[in-house]
Formats: sequence, C-alpha cells, structure tokens
Amino acid sequence: MTLKLLIAGTGYLELLDIANNGIAPTGEEFEVLGFLDDNPENLKRDLQGYKIIGGFSDLCKYPDAYVINSISRSTSLREETTKILANYGAKFTSIIHKTSILNNCHIGNNSFIGPYVVIEPNVQIKENNCILSFSVIAHDSIIKETCFIGYNCSILGYVELEKKSYIGSSSVILPNSKIGEGSVIGANSTIIRDVKPYSTFSPPLSKRIR
Repeated sequence: MTLKLLIAGTGYLELLDIANNGIAPTGEEFEVLGFLDDNPENLKRDLQGYKIIGGFSDLCKYPDAYVINSISRSTSLREETTKILANYGAKFTSIIHKTSILNNCHIGNNSFIGPYVVIEPNVQIKENNCILSFSVIAHDSIIKETCFIGYNCSILGYVELEKKSYIGSSSVILPNSKIGEGSVIGANSTIIRDVKPYSTFSPPLSKRIR
C-alpha cells in the first residue's frame, strides 16, 4: 500500500529523495503528487520533474493525500507554516528514509528522518522535527517540537533539545546536556553543558596558520 503525499514548500528538495525512498512510521511507501507553495517565484524552480500543483489553500482538492512540511532551516517559519497547513486541514505524516536505523524509539508526526540516520533506544522525537543525513541520536534523548538537526550531528545520551532548537551540521552535544528553547548551535560546535533558552553558539572560525 502507498500513501499519496503532498510536499509543502520547495526549499528542501532533498525531501523528494527521502519521500521516494522512505516509509511512513506505519510502514507504507509514498506516491509524491507534487508540491504546494504560495510563493509564485518558486514556479521557476527545477523540481526534478515534479510540479507545484497549488498553494496551501488548495489542500482541499486532495482530501486523500498526506502532507509533509519541507520548510526546515527556520524553526519559527516551520512552526508558522505548520499551523497554517493545519488550519487548512492537512493530514500530516512522517517520513523515514529506508537507510536509517531506528531502534525502539518514538517518531512524532510531521517529522522527516534523512538517509543513514541512527536513532538509538528510548529516544523520544516529538512532532514537527527535521533530522538530516548521517546524524546520530543516542539513547534516552528527547527531541521536543520543531527542532532542526543538520547533517552529521551527534546528539549523545540523555540529551534534551527544547522546542525550536537549531543544531548546525557536524555539531556534537555531549551527554546529559539540555539545549534551551529557541537556541541556535552553529555548525561544528561542541556543547559540553546546558544552554540557556534563545542562546546562540558558534565555534571559532578557521584561520590560516602558515
């Protein structure tokens, strides 16, 4: 059995690969119908053979289709657009790439898990999350609503990400750390202790040494 799928937003085309090579948490594969996007400028984009078939308000034309929100790198915009889609009656689903390894964990609705992600036992991933390729979420961690985890991140054991946390690519969050709501952790960061809400962390830039 396949589920008909609408992708809301066109900013993260890698989601097409995740959808075409992924499954729902209940095991179904997907048939991508096309994109929904309210920005007319995006009609010019190359969507790998798919089309924008309407705006968010056109959800009513596809009552049997499920929806995944592709807007990811701004957690505030993702939260806002998810509310708009819900008001239009969206039936959300989550997508898990078939190469990912999930072991006794919970995946909330309207989340997507990219290729080669590893999620260890007793992890709780709430609704509306984005976890990109090659990341690891270690045991007994909690990812709350509307978080973004970039490529190749390591979220080690007993970590808690509060809602709307942003973890940049190749970052490491050491065990027993809590990342406060709305915090931004820049790429290649290493976090060793709790982070207060709405903090921004960035590692030193590389510099020429010879």
